[in-house]
Amino acid sequence: MNVKEIVLQDLISFTKDGEWGKDKDTGSSIEMYVIRGTDFQDVKAGYFGNLPIRWIPKHIAEKKTLEAGDVLIELAGGTEDNPTGRTCYVSEEFIANSDRPLTVASFSRFIRFDNSICDSNYIYWMLHFLHKYRIIKKYHVQHTGTSRFQWTLFSNKEKIKVHEFPIQHKIANILSAYDDLIENNKKRIKLLEEMAEEIYKEWFVRMRFPGYEKTKFFNEQGKQVPFGTNGALPEGWEKVKLESALERVKRMPKVSTDQYLSEGLFPIIDQGDSIIAGYTNDESFVQFEPLPLVIFGDHTRRVKYVNFPFAAGADGTQFLYPKNKSLLPIYFFIAVKNIDLSNFHYARHFKFLKQEYIIIPDEKIVLTFNDLTKPFFDEIRILSQKNLLLQETRDLLLPRLMSGKLSVEELA
Repeated sequence: MNVKEIVLQDLISFTKDGEWGKDKDTGSSIEMYVIRGTDFQDVKAGYFGNLPIRWIPKHIAEKKTLEAGDVLIELAGGTEDNPTGRTCYVSEEFIANSDRPLTVASFSRFIRFDNSICDSNYIYWMLHFLHKYRIIKKYHVQHTGTSRFQWTLFSNKEKIKVHEFPIQHKIANILSAYDDLIENNKKRIKLLEEMAEEIYKEWFVRMRFPGYEKTKFFNEQGKQVPFGTNGALPEGWEKVKLESALERVKRMPKVSTDQYLSEGLFPIIDQGDSIIAGYTNDESFVQFEPLPLVIFGDHTRRVKYVNFPFAAGADGTQFLYPKNKSLLPIYFFIAVKNIDLSNFHYARHFKFLKQEYIIIPDEKIVLTFNDLTKPFFDEIRILSQKNLLLQETRDLLLPRLMSGKLSVEELA
């Protein structure tokens, strides 16, 4: 098997650092999606909803518009436990589905590889391997504040194992197949959540719950009004500030990122994209009660429904548990998830979340809603566990495929 070691820089045909632009048109500007490091998971999933839309000067946009096959690398923002250098592959499908041009944000860079030498998807997986197994950590520096990645040193020094083209394609296709299965399961999870959310909106936003035709509605002044009156609530329902509806939860110690296991007795929940981020065998970290809990990501705004003992990851997670027992778990989760915090941009969002309002409906209606939607969340848990197994299998294959210890030459 013919494997060459080539300095990364010699594989690159073109690369540029990122751009942030302005929040409005300044004259000769182009409206673009700008991909941040926090958006890498959404790019993999083909989701555009969280991508910031910015105005980039035309002469810059022309040089920094992404193309299919580009690889994005984050150059700042890592930690000692999770070093900078995360990567993301820009697929042909993602470019085709975008309704506006795309670029990468400041503190990141896009890399365009020479396709006459290498398969860009294969190089993406090689860079992913270097980051996941912390080989890349020697290029991570942190003096004070934000950590940075030494891109110039890395690209001019790090040698990449480059197999023959057919082998590169096979390796990339094998690893990408696992990612495709994972993303399909994520889409099923999203669909199940959307089904539950649509029922929530029909019952508790549009107020067309079972029996609404015979229900009295009252405005904020306590006056009876017709169904459909803006802001009116059914008799006996109330609207309260979320902060006043939360019960304080005693937390167990957090698990640091370097302590995450790929398998174990207890799942770890953090504010990342996946419901389950890893495992621990140490019971001293485990949150056994109260359950179910709603987990809120202070930075990412991810909201998760957790109905099993778990350990919290060492990042900005907040535990939400209602004082009012009529706020049953699934209703409470979807009500919190439907609070819009998109206008607050990058911040610690929990302080804003607590100031929003939540409706406390009739207990019987909430119970009916909970019973109707519970099977959706049981299936979500099964799919999440399947995804973790797929990730584990992929990550076990990754070093063996990249090193050539696992041969793919005989594969069709």
